[in-house]
Order: sequence, then C-alpha cells, then structure tokens
Amino acid sequence: MHYNQLDLIIGLIILFSIIGGLQKGFIDALGGIIGIVLALFLGVMYYDECANWLEQAFGITTNLAKLIEAKIPATAVTVNSKIMESFGAAAGYTNPGEYLAYLLTLAISFVLILLVGNILIKLLFSLAHHVLARGALEWVNMVLGAGLVVAKNLLITAVILGITLPVIQTGSEMGLDSAIYVHNLINKSFLAPQLILAFDTIKSFIMLKV
Repeated sequence: MHYNQLDLIIGLIILFSIIGGLQKGFIDALGGIIGIVLALFLGVMYYDECANWLEQAFGITTNLAKLIEAKIPATAVTVNSKIMESFGAAAGYTNPGEYLAYLLTLAISFVLILLVGNILIKLLFSLAHHVLARGALEWVNMVLGAGLVVAKNLLITAVILGITLPVIQTGSEMGLDSAIYVHNLINKSFLAPQLILAFDTIKSFIMLKV
C-alpha cells in the first residue's frame, strides 16, 4: 500500500466529516447525502445540455479555448479521443485547446447542477432536523449523522475526482506541468483510484437506469 499527499487530504476529509457529522445530526446529514445523490443523478443526466446552454448563452467554451490556446505550447500533441468517449461526450475534437475547453465546460456544468440541486434539497431536510435534534434521540442522531457525513463527503470527493480526471489526463498529454503533477498524484494514490472507480460505477448505474 502506498500513500501520498492526496491520501492525506482524503484522510483529513474523513476526520473532519466525523466531527462535522456529530455536530449536524442524522436528519441534517441525511438531507445532505440525499441531496448530493439526487443532484448527482441530475448532473449525469443534464451536464451535456447545460454545457451547450452555457456556450450558447455566454460563449464559455469558446472563451476558454482562446485562453487555453494562448497558454499551451504550439507543439502540444493532438489529444486522444478515447478519453472523451469514456467521459460520455461526442468525439471529434482534434484541437487540444478546444477539446480541453469543452471538458472544462462539462465539469463546470456538472458542478453547477450539483450545487443548486443539493442546496434546495438540504433546505427541506434542515427544517426536519430541528424537530429530531432534541431529547433522548439526540445522541443517536449525532452518531448516525457522523456516518452519513463521511459517506456524503467521500461521495463528493469521488465526484470531483471523476469529473476532473479527463481534464487532468488531457492537460497531462499536452505537457502541462500542473496537470502532470496531479495526474501522477492520482496514479500513485491508494484511495483516489478507489473513489474514481466508485464514481464510474455510480455513473454507469445511473445511465443504465435511464
């Protein structure tokens, strides 16, 4: 087993999740995890449509492509379309800057849907939390809450790793130093590949059910 800085960060996420869960309680934490699961479902379903809307409304992909092409070296290699196909988007991009910009727009779209959906659902559960967080059930509420917050934050971490991995892989292929560094961290991590596998499994399950 090999651990690195990324594993340390994930370990700290687990530790602070336990502390935060004890303070939040079961109902509030349940709202958090249900919110993230439902928002994840919506994100997988509609991130591509959201990315297209962001491009049509604000020209995000076009502007990002111009910014990236101004930064990457002219000798950057053509990206591998298999990475894009594995992320569920249409293949066909041969320009590295446009391809990376499109992946970034997909990631932004996914995060936007995830945040908005999660916040709305958590608001509903926070109302119920104030009812249960009193009396003899308070301790049970705290312990169960800790477990749920750990699960929720690991799920969020898995989503972040899963949606950014294609961007990191593409940047690494282009020779971007920061992307190469992060890509190596992920590859040498013990926990990160497990979380990425969990994200891919959940994504595949959602797509099969639709």
